[in-house]
Amino acid sequence: MKKTISILVMFIAFLSFASAQMTSTKSLKSAIDNNSVICIDARSAGDYNVSHIKGAINIDVMTLCDGNSMKSPSTMASIFAANGVSKNSAIVIYCKTGLRAGRMYFILKYMGATNVKCLHGNMAGWVAGRKPVTNKATKKSGGSFSAGSNSSMVCDKAYVQSKMGSASTVIVDTRSADEYGAGHVDGAINIPYTYFNNPETKLKSSGELTALFNGKGVTSSKEVILYCKTSSSASYAWFILHELLKYPNVKVFEGGYSAW
Repeated sequence: MKKTISILVMFIAFLSFASAQMTSTKSLKSAIDNNSVICIDARSAGDYNVSHIKGAINIDVMTLCDGNSMKSPSTMASIFAANGVSKNSAIVIYCKTGLRAGRMYFILKYMGATNVKCLHGNMAGWVAGRKPVTNKATKKSGGSFSAGSNSSMVCDKAYVQSKMGSASTVIVDTRSADEYGAGHVDGAINIPYTYFNNPETKLKSSGELTALFNGKGVTSSKEVILYCKTSSSASYAWFILHELLKYPNVKVFEGGYSAW
């Protein structure tokens, strides 16, 4: 009964985010069966090797980063191509909590990928839906991914400094309250990434997320600059704000507080 209720709640939550940026476990299962999608598990190789979605390849999102920032576009393009991912591939990403999937989504869009979605509910949702899992790796190769970048999605320290005190810009620290309390960019507000999810549905509904951000003064009329430590939770917040809630002007401060 508990599992049935959990699946129902997840389905209702998915309906609030029925968009081009997210997909359901049912749709992903069908696409995998039809060999019409590349499903990327963005978790570590260790987690992938224990159990993963049958048919998913593994690209640990951290292999695309040097420290707290993305590697060069050419290096990331080579990694994607070596794993059978092309710029025009239909791609669905998942992880455990949404953070790694959000970061992978951000990187792929930054690189110019045109058809990318995240799996609503991630691995837990797949398992709750009793979809097939395995510990046998899926390997793909022969992708074609030209290097590219969308500079409007990111900003650097100098840009953040130029926006400090601006009434039309809000700077958001997505780290934990403890990390924020230990030191943060002057003027930044704190919205911890843990507020984005709930235990049942993982990602909260669009109404809940809109209320969360608006309640902190993060409205769609403002430019939003996001940062954290590794850019993972900031990228997840970018996915929510820009892709799901349709905020028009959102950037990630690459390098985050470590660069600050």
